[in-house]
Amino acid sequence: MNDSNRKTNFERIAGNLDNLQNLCCEDPEVKIVLNARTGKEYTAQEAIGCNVHRAMELRHNLAEIIEKKLRPLYICPLCGYELRLNCMETGQRFYFQHTHHKDNCPQMNTQKWSREDILTAKYCGKRESEPHKQLKADLSSILTKDSSFSTIDIEKVVKGIDPTTWRKPDIRANFKNKFNIAFEIQLSTTFLDVVIGRKEFYKKKGDLLVWIFDIFTLNSARMMKLDTFHINNLNALVLDKETLVISRIKNKLHLKCIWVEPSIINNELCHTQKTAIIPFDQFQMSIPSQTIFHYDYKSHFEKAQKELSETQKAKQAQNRINTFFEKFDPAEEDTHQKLCIKLFPEFDLKKTELRWSLTSFLRSMNSARTKDPTISGSGWKYNNFKEIYDNVYKSHTQFYFLFCCATKAYGITEDSVSIIRRKKETWESLKQYGINSKFHHAPIFTELTAQLFPEVMPIYNEIMANEKIQKKCNTSDRVVESCAATPANSGDKSSYKIQYTGNIFEHERAAQWSVFFDYLKLPWTYSSEQINIMNQNISRDFNVYRHQCQFLILKKEEQRYHFKIYEELARLTGKSIVVIDGPPEEDGYSAYLYLHCKNPVHQEIYNNVIAGEPHHFGLARRSVQPELCLCPDMFDFCENHINLAQKSTDDGERPALDGLGSGLQEAYQIASIAKFD
Repeated sequence: MNDSNRKTNFERIAGNLDNLQNLCCEDPEVKIVLNARTGKEYTAQEAIGCNVHRAMELRHNLAEIIEKKLRPLYICPLCGYELRLNCMETGQRFYFQHTHHKDNCPQMNTQKWSREDILTAKYCGKRESEPHKQLKADLSSILTKDSSFSTIDIEKVVKGIDPTTWRKPDIRANFKNKFNIAFEIQLSTTFLDVVIGRKEFYKKKGDLLVWIFDIFTLNSARMMKLDTFHINNLNALVLDKETLVISRIKNKLHLKCIWVEPSIINNELCHTQKTAIIPFDQFQMSIPSQTIFHYDYKSHFEKAQKELSETQKAKQAQNRINTFFEKFDPAEEDTHQKLCIKLFPEFDLKKTELRWSLTSFLRSMNSARTKDPTISGSGWKYNNFKEIYDNVYKSHTQFYFLFCCATKAYGITEDSVSIIRRKKETWESLKQYGINSKFHHAPIFTELTAQLFPEVMPIYNEIMANEKIQKKCNTSDRVVESCAATPANSGDKSSYKIQYTGNIFEHERAAQWSVFFDYLKLPWTYSSEQINIMNQNISRDFNVYRHQCQFLILKKEEQRYHFKIYEELARLTGKSIVVIDGPPEEDGYSAYLYLHCKNPVHQEIYNNVIAGEPHHFGLARRSVQPELCLCPDMFDFCENHINLAQKSTDDGERPALDGLGSGLQEAYQIASIAKFD
């Protein structure tokens, strides 16, 4: 096979498959065309375009529509006459032309011959040149010696399905007792109408039409040859001196096939001309499409287009990633949602409740991407990744699994005991609850990860493809809502209820904590009524007498909302919010405090010391009545304890009671073993 020189000057544009210029001629007579099937108008330049093969296909389709008298595709929007696509005499540009001109209107036509008769007469008058006769004789002599062919007829009339129609091919022969092949030898101009008419005739007849050339090159072929080339899946068949010699030696018809192969070079679709001598019986043949070819251009073109499209999409995606991170500032949380909405309009990111989740997602993932745990990488005031791990686990739990995937993808290693333990906890939770795990995010963040952090997706997909996780995901009864700030594992609180002491609780943990309060003789009220905060329905659960806060109990595997939602609830109710995650067991839960501070100094203390930190309960000393305190898990000094009754009853030197002798241990034991109907 030989490659053609891709820098060749082409005499006719239809041979230049790499053309990038618009193919419409300058100042065309028909400037506007109307698609009669869609009702849309286009300029001639828009309808013709730059792609040579597409323009040739349009040219053939219009000719075929006219030939078969089908419903018009393009018409003149002013007069309504049907249009065809012609090529200029120079062969370099195309233009639309009316099928009927004012001086050639059917009502004024006195000729008795049809257009087909006139064109056929012109064709027949031109084809019988001496070279034509010689090539026909050569082909006939080869066919008579080739055992694949029989019943060889030369210029014999073939009647159509309609007995009033007929054709007289150069040669007609039966191929392997399967079907007849009509060979047409073409050395000079043949009108496109004739090509289309003969193609339809033999298709209806059940024969295969094969056009044979004496020479063919893309850079110098005449328009008729290029028409046939494009119709025939961009394959041209040539019988020349070289193939005649081979055919006579082997007593078997061989033809030279010229085709083009599409490929992607420098992110552009390019074509290369190829040539090979092929035995006739090795060609692919199709009577329905009336094609005979060695190289399936159509399928390879579609594959190349798909590859180019994927390459362009990948480039666009990378450009969007670059643009995003050029403008992204982890510390400027007010800009995060706006930036995502602007660069990812295909996602529904305008919901108010997504604002804080987006910030948590972007900060944690970007810290891993940049390998920077400080404020410049994460937007948080941390110094190492141990602190980032702790923060995401405690305050942004739904992103913990995704963050672990990101740290692995970006080569960040943390081997502390607590991180290893939490990763095991995450794995067990995923195996048990699948996408409903409290450590798994809402689906929209998977999509954003694929867009902004594509390096993470192979690890995420590999873990989620685990058989145990897939089984749990596929059998999950609960539908996870995309683009919701509601935790993916929040569950359906109406699935079951528990009755105890005349109250109806939404879930078992709430009932267990009521036993805890009862044992400590803390009067309480319970309500399943919900309040809408940032489009999320929040249950207020317990009010405990003399305590200036509300206790919210998370259901098993339910995760906390973003802290801004709880702070807003605190602002609206005028009470602190204590979120309890876990059952009333000594080491089985964590309590989180959320405040709304009007005093900026208090707000700063809250942000730096309290917010997002896990606590456990203690009892205040020297109080007349029981008062709950929150004791930080990481400290054991009185100044870090928070009296939820807002009574300063401690002496400032001793910690609140949270162990033996306080009654808490007994309360945990009684509450944890309580049974309910």
